[in-house]
Amino acid sequence: MYLSFTAEKLLCVGTKNGYCIYNLKPFESLVKTGFLDSSIGIIEVLDRSNMLCLVGEKDCSRFPSNQVTFWSDEGMYSIGEIAVGKEITGVKLRKDFIFLATLERISVFNFAYLSPVIDYDTYDNPTGLMAVSSSVGYVTLVYPDTEQGWIRISQLSGSAKPEEKPIRLRAHDGPIACLAVSNCGAYVATASLKGTIIRIFNAKSLKLRELRRGTDDANISSMAFSPSASYLCVCSDSKTIHIFDLLSEDSKQKGASWDTKDEFDKEGEVLLSAAKKKFFHFLERSIIKITLPNDDNNCKCIFGDDNSTLFLASPTGYFYTITLDYKKNKYTISTKRIDLDD
Repeated sequence: MYLSFTAEKLLCVGTKNGYCIYNLKPFESLVKTGFLDSSIGIIEVLDRSNMLCLVGEKDCSRFPSNQVTFWSDEGMYSIGEIAVGKEITGVKLRKDFIFLATLERISVFNFAYLSPVIDYDTYDNPTGLMAVSSSVGYVTLVYPDTEQGWIRISQLSGSAKPEEKPIRLRAHDGPIACLAVSNCGAYVATASLKGTIIRIFNAKSLKLRELRRGTDDANISSMAFSPSASYLCVCSDSKTIHIFDLLSEDSKQKGASWDTKDEFDKEGEVLLSAAKKKFFHFLERSIIKITLPNDDNNCKCIFGDDNSTLFLASPTGYFYTITLDYKKNKYTISTKRIDLDD
């Protein structure tokens, strides 16, 4: 099952026999379309329109896995295609750009003309790892660099190539497992395959904070900033959802953030020197830990229109609405079943 939230607060679900689209609040089915022998591996929707991006699984002939099909759900026909010759592992869709991930490349296309804008080489990327900001104007794109543990941050505007070279920085020692970017594109969150430490970067000044998810290794399945970028949600296979306060005055006083100037080498790489690492002796811990019913894990997450509402979708077919009380560090959960039988 493929699960994806959109900035317009929709849940897109790709299944073995089609796709479903749900509204988040209130939670209700908007679209449920079935195909004979057409397993959907990726589905994205443009705003709240009837235009979808579909990529099939490897064995799907109607929607090839090396092609994005722009599909009219209203008319049930193809509007256009972008074929890249290799299996597509990830898609991000905006009104101005389309971002396609393959095993070793991120390709950016102009949405209006479906024309190529720029390509970025990446480290092995079988899960289509990338993050794209949702606000209007400058677009922040974050993706794995060609070297393990490094990322690049690129900013695009309009339909033109970026004017500046993407920022390259070392985020972790091991391979990158999960990325997130705030709605405004100013903040980036990264996690490695180990999953114990989450790092927060400022996409412009590259200030860094470190968050401690736990001591045991975990697969980070999803991360999301709140609308104001004041909080970060982290989901994993550990059956615990963590909520971090990114503006905690207590954390700042204990040295979790720092305000030194960044050092660059000749290639513009950001170096985390030993001198800077001394600022990381204090690792911020989550203020709220959420345990889901049904022993659920590996969820996808997104905040609602405010910081206190969180939505989760699990690969087992459950949808959760969580109301967060930051003053008491408590929460309440409402559970719905994602109906995939039709």
